[in-house]
Parts: sequence; structure tokens; C-alpha cells
Amino acid sequence: MEKTLAELIREYKSGNEKSFEKIAEKMNPLLMFYADKLYTWEQEDARQEMLVTLFCALEKMKYCKSEGECLSYIKTAVRRRYKDLVLKELHNKKETVHMEWTEVQDAGDGFGEAEFYMDLELALRCFHGKERKIAERMLLYGENDKELALHEGVSRQYCNKIRKKLIRKM
Repeated sequence: MEKTLAELIREYKSGNEKSFEKIAEKMNPLLMFYADKLYTWEQEDARQEMLVTLFCALEKMKYCKSEGECLSYIKTAVRRRYKDLVLKELHNKKETVHMEWTEVQDAGDGFGEAEFYMDLELALRCFHGKERKIAERMLLYGENDKELALHEGVSRQYCNKIRKKLIRKM
């Protein structure tokens, strides 16, 4: 008779390293489900990452009374790790796009850059005082409405209004 997941985990926790292979075999559909969803990764790399996640989950697991508890714990650990990896991937993708765009801008001629700065100056002329400071910080530092509101001591809605006005002017 085949052992349950809870029994295999108890064996693994007591020092039987061979049990990990059986646990990984039982959990393979779950691991492959999340590994396949990491479409930007090589399949084998994604599978290895999910196996490492399974290993870490088993090491951190403090109790394994029933099959349901064990399955729920492992499923949650794998899902959370998958979400972390996706968020890291999105963050890295944004940085990569920014770097590529910077390289494209650097490769261009100086005329396009000068024209861009002239357009910015024309758009900023209609702003005065605090509005101009907010618009400049928005353009030069890339701050969002929340950061601008905190720094300038105004509401987010006011910053949003200025941003929309700036976009219309450009």
C-alpha cells in the first residue's frame, strides 16, 4: 500500500532523505503547474525552483497531522513563491525596458533631444509657483502623485489635476 503524503513527510522529518523523492513525485503536478506558468523561465529552471520551494516548505513545516494540512501548507508555500518570482520578474522587466529606452535615447542625435527639451519648456511655461514645482518634480524625478503630495504638502487630487493639465499641454 502506498504511503500518504503526511506519512512521507513524517519520514522525511525523521531523517529519511529518500522520502523527499517520493514527496516530490506526489507533488509533481502542483510543481509543474506553477513551473509552467513561469513562461519567461526555462522549464527545467522553473521546475528546479519549485523543487527548492518544496524543500524549504518541508524544512519549515512544524506539524504534519493530516493529509489535508500538509497539502494545504505545501500548496500555499508554492503559490506564494510563484507570486514572489512573478513580482521579481515584473520589477526586473521594468528596469530592463528603462535601460533599453535609455540606450535608444542615447543613440539618437542631439537635435531630437533639444527639440524634446524645448517642448518641455513650452509646456512648463503655463505653470507658476507651486504648480511649476510639482510639474518639474513629476517630469524630472518621475515622482507619483502620492510622493508629490507628501513633499509639497498638497492633496493627491491636486497633483493629479496638474499632471493631467501637463499632459494636455504637451
